Amino acid sequence: MQPSDQELMVSIRNRDEEAFDQLVTRFGEMMRAHLVRMVRDEAAAGDLLQEALVRVWNNAAQWEGRGTLKGWLMRIATNQSLNYLQAKQRRREQPLEVPSDNPVYSEDGDDEKPFVPRWMIDPSADPDSDVEWAERSERLRETIAALPPEKRTVFYLAHQSDMDMEAIANMLGIPEGTVKSRLHYTMKNLMKTWNDMTTETEE
Repeated sequence: MQPSDQELMVSIRNRDEEAFDQLVTRFGEMMRAHLVRMVRDEAAAGDLLQEALVRVWNNAAQWEGRGTLKGWLMRIATNQSLNYLQAKQRRREQPLEVPSDNPVYSEDGDDEKPFVPRWMIDPSADPDSDVEWAERSERLRETIAALPPEKRTVFYLAHQSDMDMEAIANMLGIPEGTVKSRLHYTMKNLMKTWNDMTTETEE
């Protein structure tokens, strides 16, 4: 009979390597697939999986049985992927226009430029010049940067990682309705900013 998730974690807290191997067998592929989806790089996802598993081994006592073990592991994997994407963005020069592999936002409010969906700032849609387009994209970035962290996270996962509402809810351990309301709040703010810019252009 296979041990329960709770029993596995108790054994891992007692430094049982066999129990840890069982946990990897049970959840490792799920975590790897999630990391690939987040960072879109098989090699990087493999490295991040190893880092995430080290965190699980070293911090097993942090899971106290509240919520599912799967959700806890997915949150660890998500944090690893977001840290990786933010570090990758810091190493990349910021071009005037938004690149196809848009950057991510910064959770701690520093000067990293947040991700803006390309469809919101398509230069063929309205602005007549690269300068105006750049100004609009910067305004949208500022709006995203001012969002509460939990709303920025949902926005990022929905538009940068192409995850559906159910997947985001499962990963973050929150109700699907909460995901939808956070995304609605964010899009409402972005559209207000866009409409304000359009009005300013027409005046």
